[in-house]
Amino acid sequence: MNSMSPRISLGAAAASLAGFHGAGALPPLRGLPHGEVPPATPARLLVALFAVCSLALTGCGDKIQTEEGPTSVTETARRAPEPMNDEVLKARVNAALGADSRVQASAISVTVARGQVTLDGSVPADQITRADAIAREVTGVEEVINALRPVMPAS
Repeated sequence: MNSMSPRISLGAAAASLAGFHGAGALPPLRGLPHGEVPPATPARLLVALFAVCSLALTGCGDKIQTEEGPTSVTETARRAPEPMNDEVLKARVNAALGADSRVQASAISVTVARGQVTLDGSVPADQITRADAIAREVTGVEEVINALRPVMPAS
């Protein structure tokens, strides 16, 4: 050790701290046999109560795992869509079909009942599955009944 550094007596410091029993101070744990629990003092009970309450409150946020990451249940409940009006849903499906240039939307009749979308009409065969997929992607659609028929080629 460097001769210039002061010598600190840990024994004296520990002895002075061990004897301190000021307001809220925890009594020392020395002198207990291995495995014996120290006596419950008001200070120790307060610390234990605080620890239990802290752990209990960390579980109050109820997190769930989503594709976007952890989300609170209350946040998910706020984002859950309300049941959609059938007329609004019909307009959204018609708009989605009309927005796709690969689908002849004017040949497709859309009816909606309680979130159940029915597609009816005659379109080229390659558009049948495409129209079905577009309708299923619209928010609020519960089920799609695809009654589309392929157009018969002109002879």
